[in-house]
Amino acid sequence: MIQVKLKKLFRKPDLNSLLENFTETFNLSFFISDTQENVLWGNFNESYNYHYPIVVDEEILGWVKGKSDKINAVCQMLKYIVKEEFNKKLLAADTLEKYEEIYFLSSISHKLSKCLTFEEIMKIITVETNKLLESSKVYIKLLNDKGELDIFSLIGKKLSKGQGTIESISGYVLRSGEAEIVNDVQQDYRYIPLADDTKSLICAPLKVQNQTIGVIKVIHNESVKYTSEKLKLFTALTS
Repeated sequence: MIQVKLKKLFRKPDLNSLLENFTETFNLSFFISDTQENVLWGNFNESYNYHYPIVVDEEILGWVKGKSDKINAVCQMLKYIVKEEFNKKLLAADTLEKYEEIYFLSSISHKLSKCLTFEEIMKIITVETNKLLESSKVYIKLLNDKGELDIFSLIGKKLSKGQGTIESISGYVLRSGEAEIVNDVQQDYRYIPLADDTKSLICAPLKVQNQTIGVIKVIHNESVKYTSEKLKLFTALTS
């Protein structure tokens, strides 16, 4: 989540000069505080009756408090300045996210191009997924000719194969073609309890030329809050 800290913003000399000019030009009396009532600018005065919130992206970051409703103009100005700062951070984060995605996929593609067997592919996917996500185990589930799921996982350095049903969270992802985060599997009616004591999972469809051939499922034996950012990178890996 992108955050703009008012305290850091008020360290900028230009903003302080602007507020001082406002105070002198319009004869205003006010102070600015954060949500914890820490004064960031001006002098605290409990007698001020006019309070205006500084809101950005539906979040209150602080307050402008003064003795007349004229200070609303100051509040609107601060909202604009903080919003601009928020947009700059958002753009920087988006650029970084795209770079990380391109680098991640480039690295994976380079490593997979050298693989000669499915076991080698499984090892690469497991290692790279573990770098990306907190996990206890990684499964690749492929749809076979019987309409069932062949389940592959690594136990140590050995490839293990089992069978699974499509009447599960994995099956739902397979049919819908949409990745899912389940941070508490016990609360999900689609979850089929197994002996692995799964608490959280993230599952994405495995696609080849836009056709879903299976899923990749990552599980964790502890409660983990997987994020949409991680899901996006994970989905890029499986598409």
